[in-house]
Amino acid sequence: MKRKSSLAYGALILLVMAGVLRIVYSQSAKTTVTGTFLDADGSTPFVGTVYITNQPFTAASGTAVVGGTQSFPITSGTFSISLYPTDSGTPATAYQLSFVQNPAQTIPPPQQRTWWVPIVSSGSVPEWVVLLQPVGGRLLTSLLQPYGQGGGGGGGGSTGPTGSTGPTGSTGPTGSTGSTGSTGSTGPTGSTGPTGSTGPLGSQVSFSLTYGSGSPCNGTFPCYQTVSLGFTLPGTPIVSAADHTTGAAVSVSFGCGPNPSTSTACNGATQEWVQVASAETIDGVISTGGVGGTGTAGATGSTGPTGPTGSVSTIASGSLTLATNSISSGSCQTVTAGSVNSAAATGVVSTDRIIWTPNASIKGVTGFVPGTSGGLSIVAYPTAGYVNFDVCNWSSTSETPGSITLNWGVQR
Repeated sequence: MKRKSSLAYGALILLVMAGVLRIVYSQSAKTTVTGTFLDADGSTPFVGTVYITNQPFTAASGTAVVGGTQSFPITSGTFSISLYPTDSGTPATAYQLSFVQNPAQTIPPPQQRTWWVPIVSSGSVPEWVVLLQPVGGRLLTSLLQPYGQGGGGGGGGSTGPTGSTGPTGSTGPTGSTGSTGSTGSTGPTGSTGPTGSTGPLGSQVSFSLTYGSGSPCNGTFPCYQTVSLGFTLPGTPIVSAADHTTGAAVSVSFGCGPNPSTSTACNGATQEWVQVASAETIDGVISTGGVGGTGTAGATGSTGPTGPTGSVSTIASGSLTLATNSISSGSCQTVTAGSVNSAAATGVVSTDRIIWTPNASIKGVTGFVPGTSGGLSIVAYPTAGYVNFDVCNWSSTSETPGSITLNWGVQR
């Protein structure tokens, strides 16, 4: 009787977690993101201002979203922020977050981050959902949905035998029922999770591999790529991949270390080599998530969602002091390539991504002081050979901005 109850409870938990990952279309205008921002030590609540920037796009509901930067005061770490969903928006985009902490804080603020905001039917979503980076043009929640019954983060031990492909660890929070889960050996990967909230995902990193001319294959076959994980493997990882064009699952060869000739044991490894099985382009994920199991350490969470892909590189970087001439209501300063609100950036093209931040707090600078009657916004965009910044006035009166210097970098 006890065995049947455990099975029924485990099945119920799997249905609940599957419902979390299946995000359905709704006519709701915005999605509310909730959670707690922590400073760099992983435990101190962040106090200061978070600046959220977006490029112009049209949401799936048809709403035209204006590009710009919004500021949100954070007094005790916790937040509840409503934004238009970027999922299925045109063009594809994401929100960029930067943090300016209260001068009284002594611990460094959180790192900059990117939010991909989904469409939800009702209620709100925790921050770990919007941190899931799209792979091959799709939200990672969609890519990992078939594995929702497994759990690198533990839980639901009675359903462990069916979770052999569970890199997402989505059932980790229900680990209290995992006493019968003999397959829960992957639970110890949660040791890096002082923040706990990202625990269900397991440590992971995405990769993309193309056969043909150019890096990394240069027209040779077989073709492999070394992927820097950003975390230490506790054992053999799980590697899943899909065809970049069709989305169909494909088989790949993989192993620990920098290349196929290296026989370094997986335990403690920080690199993986991945070899494409045919002449095609693939997208994939390397994860420490294991089968269902008891996952007793899953509740602590892991650092999987924060790991960037190894293919990102900095094309150019520098600093730029913005113009201080008066801006009429509902207008923007005129950008002049290479001079006014623009800087030369060799090698930059219009499809590159600009990461930028003020070199000091701007909450006391004229035009950027927090208020309820509008103010100035800053939006960055690349053109061939330049980085450019639109400074626009959203208030009902003219504004003469104070001096601001931006540090910028271009990634690809």
